[in-house]
Amino acid sequence: MDFSVVTATLNQIGLLRSCVSSVADQEGVSLEHVIQDGGTSGFGEFAEDMNRIWPQHAGYHRTMTSEPDFGMYDGINRGLKKARGRICGYLNSDEQYLPGALAAVLRMFQEKPK
Repeated sequence: MDFSVVTATLNQIGLLRSCVSSVADQEGVSLEHVIQDGGTSGFGEFAEDMNRIWPQHAGYHRTMTSEPDFGMYDGINRGLKKARGRICGYLNSDEQYLPGALAAVLRMFQEKPK
């Protein structure tokens, strides 16, 4: 797996949909999106919606966990512990990747491996 993208979130379901979409729509890379929620009400239903709208496939996996944590940085660390990609990144729940962003990053890592 090329990338692990970690998103720690709390009470941001409205914004998180665009974030998930921007990661799920990346092409030319294999990746996982690790979403670590701090206990948002309704997160289970949101996760079901995301699995239906953006199903996982050979190049895209998503892990969505909702559990109480000790704030954003604890959530990030919990997500990073689950990450399996060779390259790890963090994406806030109110941010999105542009199309082709991760493929461009992967090319740079391949061209300049050190």
